[in-house]
Amino acid sequence: VTYRDLFGGPVTGEGIARQATIEKQFALALLENDLRHWNAVSEFHPPKDAVSRNYYLKSQLQVARLHIEASNYEEAREALRKILTSG
Repeated sequence: VTYRDLFGGPVTGEGIARQATIEKQFALALLENDLRHWNAVSEFHPPKDAVSRNYYLKSQLQVARLHIEASNYEEAREALRKILTSG
């Protein structure tokens, strides 16, 4: 399984319904459990405070997990790097 769009670009939250809160966006990502939904968490609700930062970090862990499961180690490394460097 590869998590890239048809043209080899990154998978974004495009086409995902924007939820009213980050908690609801995260819950939707839990149900769907794919890269588009996990990326939508931070795309639609960027980290601005402690709560949104917490959800951002959790969603990036899930992005890394899905990349590892698909043997996309470089993409997983990038997601983990985002977590480590987010201050």
